[in-house]
Amino acid sequence: MGIELDGNHWALILGGSSGFGLATAKKLSRHGMNVAVVHRDRRGSMAAIEREFEEAVLQAAADAAQVETPEPLVHARAHELIEQTLGALARQGINKETYLQITGKAEEELAHDAEPEAAAALRREAVLAAIVAAEQIEPSDEELVQALAPAAERDGSDPAELVEQLRQAHRLDTLREDVATRQALELLVSEAKPIGVE
Repeated sequence: MGIELDGNHWALILGGSSGFGLATAKKLSRHGMNVAVVHRDRRGSMAAIEREFEEAVLQAAADAAQVETPEPLVHARAHELIEQTLGALARQGINKETYLQITGKAEEELAHDAEPEAAAALRREAVLAAIVAAEQIEPSDEELVQALAPAAERDGSDPAELVEQLRQAHRLDTLREDVATRQALELLVSEAKPIGVE
């Protein structure tokens, strides 16, 4: 799209909650057009829409924040992202050598390509860490139990026992940090104002 719109234009996207409709809505929005999305399966797509909104809010906050991302840290995170990708592929039966052959790139080249994504991830994490610190978010043991409840239900276990196991394994702080980060994101999203159709 070669033009930027002034915000007075509207697009109605039918089936805009996924696939080509969602891609079109995103592209039009990026170019300044107001977008109204119509979709049929509210229950099936609301979770995805809420995730998209969370991601957009967090990215907007990260873009607006003054966050330093030292090059060595970005490079290290880029390698982590590549390792995660290679690990996921390995679980699907695709080894590293095959993947590198398909891409036609060396691992270091892939890491270099991943650096913008790595820098963005570090900025998002820094924003959430700053919110945790500023708001003094410290999840209680009860909140940790609640956070583990869905996984415990799937496994048929007791979430309180899982919390105790993590405590004994000296891994409870990691869970507490994860829950605090999630609570920071929820707080950030609750303060965001989605633009509605007028």
